[in-house]
This record gives sequence, structure tokens and C-alpha cells, in this order.
Amino acid sequence: MNAPPLPNIESNQDWLWIKNFQQQGERSAFENIFNKYKTLVINLCYRFVKDQGTAEEIAQDVFIKIY
Repeated sequence: MNAPPLPNIESNQDWLWIKNFQQQGERSAFENIFNKYKTLVINLCYRFVKDQGTAEEIAQDVFIKIY
């Protein structure tokens, strides 16, 4: 089974969201990033740990570090 391609954040709204979050602490920008990538991050973590609960905990840690 092949992994889905990673999104190309250079060609979409993501850079603007990241910039707004970094420069202005705009919470809605972080929420947009979280909502868009949470499933991708959880699935990526699951591929490594093979346990849904652990994958969700790791994904939560990832987003906490980003925030």
C-alpha cells in the first residue's frame, strides 16, 4: 500500500495561515491548519505505532508543539 502524497503547501492557503499565526497569534489560522492536517498526522503516526490511541496522543503532542 502506497502512502498518499503530502499536500503541497507552497501552492495554497496554508502559508498565509502559518504566517498569520506566527506573526499575529491568530487562533483561527491555527484551527485551520489543525482541521486540515489532523487526520493526515494521525494516520502518519498510526503507520509507525500501529495503535490508534497512541497515534492520537502523538498527533496531539505534535500540534501542541506547533501551538
